[in-house]
Amino acid sequence: MIDRKVVTQVRPGKAGEDSSSAGCGRMGTRALGLAILWAFLGAAISAQGWRISTLDAAGDVDAWVDLTLDGDGWPHLCAQNRFYGDLQYRWRDGLGWHFDVVEHLNSPVGGRIALDPAGQPYVFYGNPVSGLLTLAHRLDAQAGWELEHPMDWEWQSTPAPVEMLAWSVAAHPVSGVPQICYTWRQLEDPAGCRLAWAERVPDGLGHPWTVRVISDKAVDQLEGAGANLVLPADLNPRVSFFDEGAQDLYLWSAGGPGQSGQLTAVATAGISGRYNALAVDEAGFPHLVYTDESNEVIRYLFGSVETIAATGTYTQPRFTDIALDALGRPHVTFYDERSSDLMYAWRDAAGLWRVIEVDHVGPFPSSQALVLDHLNVPCLAYYAFGNLKYAEGVPALGGDLDGDGKATVRDLLLLEGAAGGRIEPGRPPCAYPLAGDFDGSRFPDGPDRHGLASLLADN
Repeated sequence: MIDRKVVTQVRPGKAGEDSSSAGCGRMGTRALGLAILWAFLGAAISAQGWRISTLDAAGDVDAWVDLTLDGDGWPHLCAQNRFYGDLQYRWRDGLGWHFDVVEHLNSPVGGRIALDPAGQPYVFYGNPVSGLLTLAHRLDAQAGWELEHPMDWEWQSTPAPVEMLAWSVAAHPVSGVPQICYTWRQLEDPAGCRLAWAERVPDGLGHPWTVRVISDKAVDQLEGAGANLVLPADLNPRVSFFDEGAQDLYLWSAGGPGQSGQLTAVATAGISGRYNALAVDEAGFPHLVYTDESNEVIRYLFGSVETIAATGTYTQPRFTDIALDALGRPHVTFYDERSSDLMYAWRDAAGLWRVIEVDHVGPFPSSQALVLDHLNVPCLAYYAFGNLKYAEGVPALGGDLDGDGKATVRDLLLLEGAAGGRIEPGRPPCAYPLAGDFDGSRFPDGPDRHGLASLLADN
């Protein structure tokens, strides 16, 4: 496929913001590392910004996007475009961005993406006309896409019109077997909402998929929506979802083979979790971020509940996502309806939340997707004024790369090593922090330069 033109810009940071962020691509030369250090010591240092690329400027890109990284750290995303009437798959490699069409529909919705062990995509999406879900798998660029409707048989016995509400997909990291979760209800019984998890393993009854119903309105008095599936390192699927009846946030853990799973209400105060996202750390513990509409704030849940920003800082946050860095610290995105901005937040070594703006995206809220690569560089896919965008960068960490709570000579060595490509994948230090706010003044200034010069002179 011919790649459509990609426009890249660097969005300047605002002086006086909570922190700065720096755009970064794949930097691997010692010369660049030295250039960064000289930039720190130079006479004119300005706050950096996110590196933002416009991947689709049709102006009618819809509200759904999803993003993942392959084993080499390259981004793969899916997005829908009503202008062209198709569901698109995009990926980047050493030659740049590439483009393919998953399926040409009048109005595909809600594409979610996962990669098989070979790095090829599964894309899971809905068709509001037929009410069916489609799982598309691309074996390679020449073979094209294999399409299946994995849950057709689930309602063939009662073929009333069906409305699909939410869905998500993951793939087993070794076998490549796809797993999905999905929510649906029959239009003739809109109160009968069901949420299920399934994997493509025969169930012994002639069905190619094994299904477990997570919640059923008729039995559990739950109405599942906003479902998010995660297949973590322990291979025990977890699903977070919003119960529209009680307006609470729930977490489901599949448990072992043959088990029904464990369902837990994790946030029940007010209207909690209409927009939610889930990450699971290496120890198997869930980390959740969700909207608290009653108080108009974003909450983070890991053992206890934290407020990411104080009440009144923003109003009616919408759409959110979460990722964990190499130290297990949370990074979060959300849409600020008050300012029409895409916001990025992370918790620093002192346990304090910092919030900065990524981009001004316009008055129409849309989903966004966040991942961190093996060097902790955040990557985001999102929409702004109907255009599909991709941003990458690192918020300023106050010079503290190794997480010991202060800027030291070791941080400088890690900085130079990161730019020179000498930090091994998976190492904890957050690489590429190109903003030099060491003294907490909220932007790089003279004292920061003098401090760096003193450290270099002493070592």
